[in-house]
Amino acid sequence: MSVPQMPMRWTRRRTSPAVGAAVIVAMQNYLAQLGAWVLIVQGIIFIICVLLFRRGIVGEIGALFERRARAKPGTMKPSVVNADREIA
Repeated sequence: MSVPQMPMRWTRRRTSPAVGAAVIVAMQNYLAQLGAWVLIVQGIIFIICVLLFRRGIVGEIGALFERRARAKPGTMKPSVVNADREIA
């Protein structure tokens, strides 16, 4: 691990629980109208998030920004939508 990456990892480790807690509280407030089904719906959403976001919410957002920073405009592959056009 290089020295410049350490502050970012430290920041992610410190902010991730706070972001997760905020999402849980916001979800409880938003889903409160469901009554007794809140826990079931919340559990299903939680399982889906654990399966899809292996690095957590903050980790996935950070990875998205890192992928965008590494991608250079001239090196991107053509999309499937434009596959029928000729590429010069």
